[in-house]
Amino acid sequence: MFTRGVKLVDFYCSDHGKAISNADLYQDIEKTVLPTLSDESRKLYQKLLLDNPERSRHVTHDIAYIASITDRSERLKLYEESIRGLMVDAVAGLFKQAGVGPDNIDFIVVTSSVGKTMPSAASIIASEFGFASKTVTLNLGDMACSSGLAAVDAGVRFLRSERAPKRCLVVALEAVTNLFNQSEYGVVPNVVFGEGAAAILLSTHREPAKYAIKESVRTIAAHKEAYEVIRFTENEKGPSIRLSRELPQVAAGAIKDNLQQFVPRVVSPWDKLRFLVTKKIPDWQNRLEYWALHPGGTAVLNGLARNLKLAQGNLAFSFRVFDQRSNMSSPSIFYVLREIEMHGPKKRDRVLMMSFGSGFKVNTMLMKRLSSARPERSVVIELKAMNGQLHCHTRQQSSGSETATDNLFQADLATLDPKVIANDVWKRTLGVNQFRICPSVSRDLSSERYRSLVQELRGLLMPKGSLTEL
Repeated sequence: MFTRGVKLVDFYCSDHGKAISNADLYQDIEKTVLPTLSDESRKLYQKLLLDNPERSRHVTHDIAYIASITDRSERLKLYEESIRGLMVDAVAGLFKQAGVGPDNIDFIVVTSSVGKTMPSAASIIASEFGFASKTVTLNLGDMACSSGLAAVDAGVRFLRSERAPKRCLVVALEAVTNLFNQSEYGVVPNVVFGEGAAAILLSTHREPAKYAIKESVRTIAAHKEAYEVIRFTENEKGPSIRLSRELPQVAAGAIKDNLQQFVPRVVSPWDKLRFLVTKKIPDWQNRLEYWALHPGGTAVLNGLARNLKLAQGNLAFSFRVFDQRSNMSSPSIFYVLREIEMHGPKKRDRVLMMSFGSGFKVNTMLMKRLSSARPERSVVIELKAMNGQLHCHTRQQSSGSETATDNLFQADLATLDPKVIANDVWKRTLGVNQFRICPSVSRDLSSERYRSLVQELRGLLMPKGSLTEL
């Protein structure tokens, strides 16, 4: 446990760049890349992009423009331009939001894994904003998706080492278009990743803050198979990230090892004693209010939900980030935290953050909310039966006001499959704050199918969500 109280004062996630959907990305790739690829690679692009055409990511430059640049030195110039724009936007946003400036910062920690600059990214920030010469900087890299929390942990360690109160600026960023690769090796990375940057302010001063950082556990699975599952590679078509088929299995084992160290810190003394005797991780999930897990992909998140014995709704924030911005590597976890903030966590609510990536490294961090946040939006679903049909309506609520009701879908009551209904709701909402089920539904369905429907819908509820049978 930390000996000095370190707080996360504020954070800011950049929206620099422009959004591009899977459908639009496929059009760009169809013009620039597909003609040179094998039938197998073309079919894989089609499946990954067109099966979910609305999923999106942010990029700082058009894919067609990036594909046209084959000179390595030109690509490096483009990379530095991209990270400069992302970092400046994130840091400027944080400074404005938190009411601080360069003179208030003692340490800078920056992490990025998909490119190199000299001087470092931390030096770019220092020169752009005019930091004092006494500011201590640290540049981290090559830890990929796990490094956002690793950078925060490094900042915490900086602050704990100081006798006087200090502040640390942490920046996590990835300009993944630097890795756009036009060979077969680039298919999955080109589809999975997006760009982003987050700036985080840590402090040991007596000042208002969003969260207290309570625990941090960093582990590494140091064996050959784990080492090989995520590799940075380069060929005549440029750099890329290679993902092994063994990645899910390695990740599951590494996460289990991390939790064996983390869980005993958050459970009761009795559970700790039972863990020492049996070495079995106790049921600890109900001791946490929110989960911010790295949005590595839909399959990754479904696997995490299954292995951690969580409902899909618990991971709604991570699913939403992947749907809206794809996998941004190191800053992704803070975009998930931004989604949680919009949900309105209450004072003393606990948030588990988990990131994982190459090496194979797993980082977990427990934070406690120091004050209540105001909910910014919520999704309310109303179900009723009428004329042999199940009608599903959605009401979007924002800052206390409720918008007009939209008809989500209809289903035939005679052939209704509860799992299919739940799947349809999930695809359209990625998490629900409240279900309202009208009496007509229980009246027109058999008791067995009604109970099954209620059970399936409960699994879609976000933290502190409710299901009301009217």
